Amino acid sequence: MSEQHITEQPLHLPDVTRSDEMPSRWLGKVVTIPVDAEILDLDGQEKVARYRHFEFFSDEPGYLGGTDEHPQPLTYLAAGVAFCLLAQLQRTAKQLKKQLTGGRCHAELDIHSEGSIRKGTFTSSADAFRIHLEVESPEPPQVIAHIVRLAQQSCYAEAVVQTPLPIAHAYTLNGKTPDIPAEPA
Repeated sequence: MSEQHITEQPLHLPDVTRSDEMPSRWLGKVVTIPVDAEILDLDGQEKVARYRHFEFFSDEPGYLGGTDEHPQPLTYLAAGVAFCLLAQLQRTAKQLKKQLTGGRCHAELDIHSEGSIRKGTFTSSADAFRIHLEVESPEPPQVIAHIVRLAQQSCYAEAVVQTPLPIAHAYTLNGKTPDIPAEPA
């Protein structure tokens, strides 16, 4: 991977789906997508996240201390994979100059938790992620199979759930970095 890093998405560039390939100035570069989130309700579970000029909200159902006003956080993860795969499907078809007449994606994420918060043994994990992609197109099946394969292998969100990534954790307490690390046991 290249050492070049892009912290802002090149929003001023023309639509890349109108060309046959992704621009070479993007290839081999890391693009960072910064999202900030904060707690809105200390008694409940409502949170807001911000990216560029967008705000989106998260909550939990009543049995998890929320009011069920917005989707749960993991809903955004599952939807993110579905959105990304559909975006790559559409982009790939456009760049190959093939016709899509529709596309839908159903994503399911299986999760579970065990242990005790009081004992410090509580853990959560994801067990499975299933995706069912529905494509509508007059193109031959082998063409659509090729487009689906390219969309799958170029879907960033799918790569996130398939590939173990190191997470660089940091935290502050009242604006200062504490001497006690919050490392997982």
